Amino acid sequence: MLDKRRQALTRSEKNLINDKVDYHEGYASFVDPHTLSIKTLDGETYTVRSKKITVAVGGRPTIPSDDQIPGASYGIDSDGFFDIEEQPKRVAVVGAGYIAVELAGVFNTLGTETHLLIRHEKVLRTFDPLIQDTLTPYMGELNGRTRRCLARPAHRQRRLVSTCTRRPT
Repeated sequence: MLDKRRQALTRSEKNLINDKVDYHEGYASFVDPHTLSIKTLDGETYTVRSKKITVAVGGRPTIPSDDQIPGASYGIDSDGFFDIEEQPKRVAVVGAGYIAVELAGVFNTLGTETHLLIRHEKVLRTFDPLIQDTLTPYMGELNGRTRRCLARPAHRQRRLVSTCTRRPT
C-alpha cells in the first residue's frame, strides 16, 4: 500500500518528504497554539503537537453553473489545461494571478486568440508594483491577440460583466 501511495505522490508531496515535513491530511482545528486536533477523511481523530505549525488549506476554483454564466460548462480550471488535446482557436482566461497570466501567455505564444479577464486594473496585484505596471500593459499588446478585460459582478447578480480593451498593433 505504501509503495502505491509513494508512486501517486505529487511533486509538492515529494518536496515535503524531502524537506522532512510531516504532512497530515484532514480537517484541523487548534487546541492551543502548539496543538492541532485533526479529523481524517475516514473519521479518525488525533492530535499533533509542534513548536511550529503551518496550515495549508489548499483550494479549488469556484466554477459557476450555466444558469449563472451561460456557457460556463465549457470552461476548465488550470489543471484541465494539461488535458487539452487540440489547441483552441480562442480562449478566455479568468484571473489576474500568476497562473492565469502564465496560461494566457502560453496560449498567446502558441497563436491562440487570448482574452484575459481580470476584476481590477492590474494583473499580479500581490506582486511588486513595478512588475504590475510593466506587465499589465504588455499583456494587452501581445501580438495584438491578448485582451485585458475588466470583469466585475453585475449589481446584485451572479454574472460577470466585462469590458475588453484591445491595444492597436
